[in-house]
Amino acid sequence: MKRYPSWRRVAVLCLAALTACDAAPTASAGADDTGRQVARELGLDAGSLQDFGSYWLAEGDITIPKARTPDPLDGAGPRFQYMTLNSVWTNPGQISVDLSPLAANPEWQTALRTAIAAWAAIPGATIRMTEGTPGDITVTSECRFDGVLGRAGFPANGRPFPSVVVNTCWVVNGWVVTPTPGARAHTAVHELGHTIGFRHTNLIALNEGNGSEGPPLHINGTPGAEGDAASVMNGMSAGTEWAGLSFFDRVALVTRYPDVTTIGVSNSGGQALVSWSAVTGATGYTAELVWTVRVMDRYRNITENTWEYPLTSVTTTSALDTNGPWTGTSICTRTQGTDRITVMTQYRVTAIFPAGTTVSEAPAPVASC
Repeated sequence: MKRYPSWRRVAVLCLAALTACDAAPTASAGADDTGRQVARELGLDAGSLQDFGSYWLAEGDITIPKARTPDPLDGAGPRFQYMTLNSVWTNPGQISVDLSPLAANPEWQTALRTAIAAWAAIPGATIRMTEGTPGDITVTSECRFDGVLGRAGFPANGRPFPSVVVNTCWVVNGWVVTPTPGARAHTAVHELGHTIGFRHTNLIALNEGNGSEGPPLHINGTPGAEGDAASVMNGMSAGTEWAGLSFFDRVALVTRYPDVTTIGVSNSGGQALVSWSAVTGATGYTAELVWTVRVMDRYRNITENTWEYPLTSVTTTSALDTNGPWTGTSICTRTQGTDRITVMTQYRVTAIFPAGTTVSEAPAPVASC
């Protein structure tokens, strides 16, 4: 780990007897069975758990409050190159972050403002953060005399984790050091990423949340086991200079929290006119007709085939479907011999962004049996 420009040589005696210098929480050797079970339910590495009295700390910087049990699977696991169990599904575009408790630490307020702006600036993603009081997330500080520069947790009940805590007594190689502005900003972005459900990108290399806790789930379009050295969500990265969200960070964010378009379909001279709302930051759109045919035989065996018919690739927000006439229905069924055949049609509009795509679908009233 590189040296930092500002050193405070006051740590040695304090580290020898923490309770004499500060009332910061201290960790016990491990955690009880309850803590390990909670960690497993969150898909975290139970072996990494430390007990800090009112909370457990997993994988270096993941806070698990003992009074706040994790959600069960919500069916929409957020992915940041790897997924957690819970996501933000209540107003993800209106997340308020309260920085008022950092009034005595203006350098950390500056770092958090950089982080808020970073998460709010990704075209194609619904996540938006703003500074405000009271906050959905409140940022406070503590003096811990250890190597953890910041900590946070994962969402619950559709809301972001309610707190981020930064460490004003950060220890590197036995010394209390002052992080650079860039290192503070990197930590701030990283910890806010945890609050909206993102895991460590390099969790395989760190052996986090693997093995007995179950394999991590990779998101398509990101590197996977080989990792992404530029990802802001890499673990064990305290002290890293802020250089922006990586390309794959942005791909993962857009994929997990997509800003989708609203599709409308109308009858235009006997053919379907497909129109959609513009999405901020999209560079273009593709529209296609998706035609699915499902056949169930007399023994109730089902086969299904899907065909995709491109309509257009445009920078505008409408397309005329000339593949077939308007029928007024998107599902129809007929019997052929002993087979029951169902036809389903829908329109799919893909918004294209510099880092990824988002997909919206709507019934296509052109089904014909």
